Amino acid sequence: MLREQNLGEALKKIISFSMAFAVLFLLSAPRICFAASYTDTYFAEDFSDFHQEDLSLYVGSAVLIDADSGRILYGKSAAEPMANASTTKILTCILAIENGGLDDMVTVSDYACSMPQVKLGFSPGDMFSLEDLLYSLMLESHNDTAVAVAEHIAGSVEAFADLMNAKAEELGCADSHFVTPNGLDGEDEGGAHHTTAYDLSLIMAYCIQNETFLKITQTLSAEIATADGARSWTLTNHNAFLQMKDGSISGKTGFTAKAGYCYVGAYQSGRHVYTYALLACGWPNHKEYKGSMKKSL
Repeated sequence: MLREQNLGEALKKIISFSMAFAVLFLLSAPRICFAASYTDTYFAEDFSDFHQEDLSLYVGSAVLIDADSGRILYGKSAAEPMANASTTKILTCILAIENGGLDDMVTVSDYACSMPQVKLGFSPGDMFSLEDLLYSLMLESHNDTAVAVAEHIAGSVEAFADLMNAKAEELGCADSHFVTPNGLDGEDEGGAHHTTAYDLSLIMAYCIQNETFLKITQTLSAEIATADGARSWTLTNHNAFLQMKDGSISGKTGFTAKAGYCYVGAYQSGRHVYTYALLACGWPNHKEYKGSMKKSL
């Protein structure tokens, strides 16, 4: 299984050179693009690549939508299924908020502890409040935390994946299949873990309606501890774009070797709220570093 890499300094560089480049261009799209409509018959080809050449983004797939209506304001291969790494965690977070209590005590399993980096590094039997684990999940993107949360909410990762796919279907996602709660590569009888830029933006549009989700994802740093207070951690939000662009109200980074650098975010301008997703990002001098090529799923 391909593993997510440590996002600390690397993501600061990617946010600065790639995400900022791509997002700032995307956020200009409402002023230059005609809005296309999403229909039950999925994307018309000209909609999915609308204004692709105008923005020349260094991404494999991107979309900008009106969060209230779901209208497409910009799309580049927006309907193409792709691996999406830790952007998956926005769905894990909202399901935990909706199906658990923030004061729930979560006991960590051996399986959760076995997850690869990036991880919080707890031990089997450690206990945390669900709220503390959600800060770990969203600020520092810990893979072990995602599994602990999934097991607490649904009993197993497999059962949690069922919840994820049911929620995606409920939200109108047309080509998403979730296997892991942390976005690490996975596959089951339904196929490989994937989504589309448009589906991911739909999920974000739903998530930002929840005040708890916004509070967590807007927090710049947090202190968490085991229930007994024996161990504690200081967490820093790796979504640097929150402090780079006025109006940015939420977002989640992600990276795996298969997915490349990924980002999903939300932006508010006056009364208008937009959500956007960029999958397989790279920076101009090294476009090949991101999965600009189509992924085989």
